[in-house]
Amino acid sequence: MDQTHDIFEGIPVPGPKATPASATDQSHGKPRATNNKKTRKYFSDVQPTFMLQAPPPKLEFLDHADPFKAEIVRKKAREYVNRNKDATRRRTGTGTGLTPSTNVWVPDSGYGRDKHAPHHVASPAVEATTDVVHRRLGLSGKGNVGITPPWLTPLDITLSRFDPFNVLPDVGRPVNHIIEFSTYTGSGLYGLLILHRESCSHFLNSCPDEVPCLDDKYAWRPQQAVTTISRDNTVLGCMIAERVSYILWLFATTMIRDAMNGQWGTGENFYYYRLALMEMRKEAARNVEQFTDAFMSALACFTAAANFSGQWSAAEMHCDAMVKATKLKGQGDLLKGIRAFKPWTQKAMMWCEFHVVAQGPTAPVFPYLPPTSMLELPGDLVTEAKRLQQLTLSQLPSHLAAPLPDIILQLHELSLSTSGQLKWPMSSVQIKLDPSISRTLYNTEYELLQLLSLQKHGDSVTHLPVEILLAETCQMYIWTTIRMLPPVMKLCDLFVTRLKKALLPYTDITTAGKTADTSQQQSFGSDLGLDESRIQQAALDLQTCPYSLIWPLFLGTLVSATRPEHQWFKEQLLRYVRDSRHVKNEDDLKNVLQMFPFTGALYSLGMAGLNIDYGNIAVY
Repeated sequence: MDQTHDIFEGIPVPGPKATPASATDQSHGKPRATNNKKTRKYFSDVQPTFMLQAPPPKLEFLDHADPFKAEIVRKKAREYVNRNKDATRRRTGTGTGLTPSTNVWVPDSGYGRDKHAPHHVASPAVEATTDVVHRRLGLSGKGNVGITPPWLTPLDITLSRFDPFNVLPDVGRPVNHIIEFSTYTGSGLYGLLILHRESCSHFLNSCPDEVPCLDDKYAWRPQQAVTTISRDNTVLGCMIAERVSYILWLFATTMIRDAMNGQWGTGENFYYYRLALMEMRKEAARNVEQFTDAFMSALACFTAAANFSGQWSAAEMHCDAMVKATKLKGQGDLLKGIRAFKPWTQKAMMWCEFHVVAQGPTAPVFPYLPPTSMLELPGDLVTEAKRLQQLTLSQLPSHLAAPLPDIILQLHELSLSTSGQLKWPMSSVQIKLDPSISRTLYNTEYELLQLLSLQKHGDSVTHLPVEILLAETCQMYIWTTIRMLPPVMKLCDLFVTRLKKALLPYTDITTAGKTADTSQQQSFGSDLGLDESRIQQAALDLQTCPYSLIWPLFLGTLVSATRPEHQWFKEQLLRYVRDSRHVKNEDDLKNVLQMFPFTGALYSLGMAGLNIDYGNIAVY
């Protein structure tokens, strides 16, 4: 309102007194009334240009069982149309004496004038006043009355916030009406899929008030052919089958949404967690024969959500419950139990278990059961992956044990198969992998978990430091690059910590090697639990394979960008690049990274915050 006051300051307000001073209307022969009712009515009913806050409208949901449903829909539709007409009339100035472009009362505009009333010509003073207003609004003159003035500025409040005036209704936590509608014989699935496609967060927090009473049979009562197209092939379609799975989907979605915003443990998330826990306890009392796909999907979702949020003990507890329920379903046979469910449920259960055992790391409990899809990779891709595998192995020690060479080959196949566009914000990304690499992805992660479990719980003497380092690097690469796990997730904390621990033998030995002090190298090795032979082997690996540390350090620097370990990774990478003989510029660094599993998007993201001064690198 202050801006409006500044615009009109010092300008006489045009009105009835600005018309030609005639006490009598010649056409009617009656004295002119000095008190114009329309003018006074306008000024008494005038509304401000905007309000900081408006009360949220009340949601009204349509009961499909009501026999008078059609009358209710028509009544609500008429009310909605009338509200729109009133809003349009107020916005355009129709019936109020305002011009639609300037909101200035102009007598000769024709708005709000009786059609039988005579047309009065505005005085020169009124025309001059209108021109001044047009110039202050940024208009060129009288000919631009119909042009909308440039109201919006870069600092306008409506440009930076969604729903800045709080006019959308607030659904909030009471979501029983949404759950009941969603699970009612599958009706509403198509409408919910549309809402989910638009924005998951907007669907959880707000809903347009015209949607609940929308008389659209395809949105609210879709045909069976429409609902079966994507019900079994989408996350929402499978999680909406029962109340328990849908509540778990709400909990997981709000948790991931808050995590992406850097907010852990919000009140809304705790509410959904309590609601999901109560529903799971109630549904777990059902008979074994009633363990449906939706119930097992809910268990798997609970497991992955707890693991994402860093609740490791709760994730293990939910994972154990999922394994026990599967074993009961198969009458003691775990393989028979998991095959009793649909392929989508099997994949969800196995990958949710991968989430939990990856933080151990431990071996998977579910038996090896790769996807049934047997689509083969293109021949050119396989040939190129084998060539890259040989290039990678040439930069690594020759005494690598199985299955590391096979894992490197599979990582090259996965890297070549992905699109190369790595975008971590999950609010605007739909992760969809090619079905031809789903089997390769499953095999790679399964073999990696088996290897990491042996390295942790087996005999440490049989596993060399370079093998432990490569296993941890491959695990971080497959989750953050191929699976596109955002680095802000708590699971990446464990990946960063384990990779740093695997790098310590090489970084400390490199530091001690500059002094040529054997006793200092032995002290570093004793602190890390390495004997003299393993210290010599690690030092020999660095001499024969000078580029073997650049890939792990580069990946660790990228993933640890928001963690305290980032500075350590960055310093080690910069020092190692400066000490290298052949890395003299950015192209050389890119060529070195391309010898290992690599994507262009990964390189561009990692190079953004390095700021390497190649001019100070020594040239040998």
